[in-house]
Amino acid sequence: MRNAKEIITELKESFGLKTDLELARFLEVSPTTISTWKSRNSIDYKMIIPLCQKHQIDLNALFLGEKMELPPQETPFESLLQLLTVEIEKRLSLKLDDIKATNELIYDLLEKEDVKRKIDAAKSKMSSKTNGTTKSQ
Repeated sequence: MRNAKEIITELKESFGLKTDLELARFLEVSPTTISTWKSRNSIDYKMIIPLCQKHQIDLNALFLGEKMELPPQETPFESLLQLLTVEIEKRLSLKLDDIKATNELIYDLLEKEDVKRKIDAAKSKMSSKTNGTTKSQ
């Protein structure tokens, strides 16, 4: 845990202030209050914590010197965009599945047609051989 001087320094940095006087004015306390916090190594946590929460200041970083990585907050627009993206991907996936199934059907039909042609060609050859041998007898 940080001492009061370190917390006060971190508060000033977090709020973009340079002096204890600026911090006192920002917190709406007297400059002697800041001096007292430093000399007694004690802070008015009941005042500081809600203020930090209001301004989204990381309390772990302020009091412990350890920054926590929080996931970014999504805006309503980003949430809607995410939902739409998922829905579009689902629909495209279904369309892609339909296209794949249609392609497989076409390939099957083409293979059957190719087999049919080969059978017809083989029949034709056999019939011409058979006709050729029948005529010579």
